Amino acid sequence: MSNFMSKNEYIIAFQKLYNFIYKTILYIIKDKDLALDICQEAFIRGYNKIHTLNNTAKFRTWILKIATNIAYEYIKRNKEICVEDINGIIQLENEFYCKVNNVEQEVLNHELEEEIKKILISLNSRYSTVLIYRFYCEMTYEEIATELGIDINSVKVNLYRGKKQFKKRLQMNNTLKEYIRGVGINGK
Repeated sequence: MSNFMSKNEYIIAFQKLYNFIYKTILYIIKDKDLALDICQEAFIRGYNKIHTLNNTAKFRTWILKIATNIAYEYIKRNKEICVEDINGIIQLENEFYCKVNNVEQEVLNHELEEEIKKILISLNSRYSTVLIYRFYCEMTYEEIATELGIDINSVKVNLYRGKKQFKKRLQMNNTLKEYIRGVGINGK
């Protein structure tokens, strides 16, 4: 690829990556309509800034960074975002949904989801991005490094620190403690 991308080449390249970009933004935002809007905004911003792309071989990383930045801008502007957690919470959610038997449990379920969203949003964006790429997009360390333009060791460090922060905040969360008591995890 050359070091210059025409606007027509940009449109074709964006269309090829559209599903990947949409899926990634959907994992961050958890709202289909909003993810579509963010993809459209990413297309427009990228189109207007195509002249800043110095190496067309890095287009995928460049456009994905634009899209994720827009998603995180939205999160910062709107604190009530529908973002799901990472790591072991998927398992907790599955267990939780299986045991919903009454209104009280459903309310607790909703509160848990909201707390998980808040915790993920409260993490440093580099940690939450790496967690989302790894556990929702199921990307390898190499793919994450390429997408973010960082080395593999940085990916590993950010993933480790992100999981550690996430786990610590989950353990301190009262709603999660109530959930554990209500569902009966750990034999209680």
